[in-house]
Amino acid sequence: MANPYFSFKQFTVWQEHAAMRVGTDGVLLGAWCDLSSCVSVVIPDESTDRRQPENVCPADPSQILDSSNRDQTVWDDHVQDEREKSVCGAQNGTEATKKTKEVGRVLDIGSGTGVIALMVAQRTSNAQIDAVEPDSGSCEDALRNFAESPWADRLHLHDVTLQEYVSRYAEKVQYDLIVSNPPYFVDSLKAPDPVRNAVRHAVSLPFEELLDGVKALLAEHGRFAVILPVTEGVLLEKLALERSLHCVRKCLVQTKPGVPPKRVMMEFGRKSVPLRSDLLIMETERQQEFTEEYRRLTRDFYLKF
Repeated sequence: MANPYFSFKQFTVWQEHAAMRVGTDGVLLGAWCDLSSCVSVVIPDESTDRRQPENVCPADPSQILDSSNRDQTVWDDHVQDEREKSVCGAQNGTEATKKTKEVGRVLDIGSGTGVIALMVAQRTSNAQIDAVEPDSGSCEDALRNFAESPWADRLHLHDVTLQEYVSRYAEKVQYDLIVSNPPYFVDSLKAPDPVRNAVRHAVSLPFEELLDGVKALLAEHGRFAVILPVTEGVLLEKLALERSLHCVRKCLVQTKPGVPPKRVMMEFGRKSVPLRSDLLIMETERQQEFTEEYRRLTRDFYLKF
């Protein structure tokens, strides 16, 4: 029987009900994505009252922000409140910034069990992270994972599709960073399990709709980070450029020296800047001997490093 959980250094990911379990792709993206853009929203510092509206944080399973709308008004108020704080801080200038600290907003699309959202939470001191996941089994696991983590107050789960999320919030909130380990099979054979198909095949979330959602929710200075097989990455990059989303950073991933890259991690922005390219090799010539650069990238998370 497969292990129902995966232990990292600072958190545990339960995966009893999710269609897809913790994989290397998610861990790579969670460790690689650039968090330097997560500095646009200003909120009061620890010396002031930072209490959020009641029921906003869905780390309590009874308070999930879901498609039933039972917490929708509260969440709408919370989003508006954060926007007003940001505007107020900007208008008040230097005096206001003396008593504020910067915090970013991050969106994890297709969060699954929440591993990328948890990694981003670990890597930031106060970023607010929204996770969108339509699969009920994955949501059940993610809720537990968020609630039991040290960052439960900063992790917010929404069990809706990206399309639904965009229709509700595109005009209310913008994100400094959007991350996604999306379904990517386009023309390949499908498995008998329809739930597994939904999270593996780009049917419920075609690349075009993923990118349209990103464009609607990404802040002007924001970044969109994604991991895909190399072939699918070429397609996504082309579709992104058609939407004026420019690839600004790219990393090809090889499992071993001398073999073709299996994955590509890409970061997109609204402005065209010189592309930063890199190569990550995970293992040496020896079986299960990992390279120093792979260890360095993931050592804050994997117990074995």
